[in-house]
Amino acid sequence: MRRWRVVVLAVSSMLCAREPLAGQSEACADAPRPVLAAPPIAAPDSAARGSEYWQWTHAFERATTGVGVLEPGSRPDGSPPGYDWLPDVSLPLFARPGDAEPAAWIHRGWWVVAGDRGADRPIGYRGMLETSYEQAGLVVTRSREDGWLEVWIDIGPVGRAATYGLMWTHSCLLALGETPLVLSLWEDRFVGDGAPPLSFLGEERHALRAGVGPDADVVVWLVADDEVELLEIDGDWARVRASRPGRYLTGCLGEEWDGEVIEGWVRWRSTGRGSWIWYPTRGC
Repeated sequence: MRRWRVVVLAVSSMLCAREPLAGQSEACADAPRPVLAAPPIAAPDSAARGSEYWQWTHAFERATTGVGVLEPGSRPDGSPPGYDWLPDVSLPLFARPGDAEPAAWIHRGWWVVAGDRGADRPIGYRGMLETSYEQAGLVVTRSREDGWLEVWIDIGPVGRAATYGLMWTHSCLLALGETPLVLSLWEDRFVGDGAPPLSFLGEERHALRAGVGPDADVVVWLVADDEVELLEIDGDWARVRASRPGRYLTGCLGEEWDGEVIEGWVRWRSTGRGSWIWYPTRGC
């Protein structure tokens, strides 16, 4: 997987300021406090979703689903973010966790390289993941306890340059734009009331085991048409209630479903692949 090769140039910062940035809480006092060294930029026309919106949005086509996503949240007045939220977002991106100054920004529909305003280019929803009906989010590949988040960025075709890679932002810097971004982790999204119907990605079969770990006895092998409900999570393993075949994912069978239910443990994610399970974003 390619990573960004960027030169971190000087960007104005407020490292000595005592007051948190707008959108930051006092708990974020030690987080970076970058300032975009430029006047406000009007959103480009191409910031709205175009034909490339659907490219790479489906979990089935991705190399990794990561550990979660950054999704648009409600605006300060409580109004919903809408589907075309990039023109309302300002997100600093760092080459490494712990850097004081960002290497680039996603700012009001633009890709802005720190210190090189001549490199500004419109950015769309390319590389994002659809998480609900026609709503996309930035894939988070790592979430650290200190608030640093590794995110998958795809800015589209750029001559002689990597068009996608991994950069870092901080959970305290998600609300700098008119529309804030919200971290949604799969381990929180997939468990409890309101969790979606889940099944394994791809055509590989997966072991439902009697206990946690690869050495536990295999109860049954699950396939893509089977459905799992996560009851609890223990790291990369989850205790699930499996419906064979899926009650909803094989045709919204509901009360007409006539299958079997088995409980056990499955490995639901891995470091490289992210979550191995997914849900229908457009209904069953």
